[in-house]
Amino acid sequence: MKVTDRLVRVFCSIDDPRTMKKFMKELFSPSEIEDISKRWKVMEMLKRGVSQRSIATKLGVSLCKITRGSKMLKTGGSVTNRILDEQTARR
Repeated sequence: MKVTDRLVRVFCSIDDPRTMKKFMKELFSPSEIEDISKRWKVMEMLKRGVSQRSIATKLGVSLCKITRGSKMLKTGGSVTNRILDEQTARR
């Protein structure tokens, strides 16, 4: 089994948010966590219809990263898009 597959299984096995947060702090550096968090914030903002330029200004993220996120949301069968839809429905 590939390392990526094993890591995915580990992530899937953690169902407690506090445990997941602690695990992420142990596994990733603070800057890596910040990068991942920013990337997720970009996706949330795109989903809400915030313009790419506005996101770039607000978050200090390159337009290339934002465009990548935008393309992902437009892709059929996007898991990210489905998760964001589910989160919106729960609010």
